[in-house]
Amino acid sequence: MAGRAEHFVPKMLQNLTKEYGMWLKKNTDMTKFLKGKEPGVDYNLALASIQIEVKNSDKSDVLTDKPSDIQEKFLNDYDGFIFLVMWDKGYPRLPAGGDAYLVPWKNYKKFMAETAVRGKSNRRHATFRAFGADEHLKDYSLKWDKGP
Repeated sequence: MAGRAEHFVPKMLQNLTKEYGMWLKKNTDMTKFLKGKEPGVDYNLALASIQIEVKNSDKSDVLTDKPSDIQEKFLNDYDGFIFLVMWDKGYPRLPAGGDAYLVPWKNYKKFMAETAVRGKSNRRHATFRAFGADEHLKDYSLKWDKGP
């Protein structure tokens, strides 16, 4: 129970978080939710992060959503993933109308570079003029959850 000292933590760790790209989060005091049980720890110091950029195909089912320069910089500097949703034309209801992938950034960059060289677009399913994400990214495919 260090209630009087807690407010010193952010200031004292400020240089550490700036220099190493870490961040500090004050955890919620759960005692009122846990009905009198002991509280959890006061802070979470995140030592590592995973960058996730979300992209999706457009209404005509073509993948035109590309990472911006700053997004590429973050992904190149810190690595990470692309969460990609490839819809059928017109954004039909999920899960039948689309597929989701969690692709490591390096693999996504390679996939986009290879398809650009061949001059084809990227779609959910392959056509004569397009690569199909369902074929080329199948190792990174996610299953849709029905939810609560």
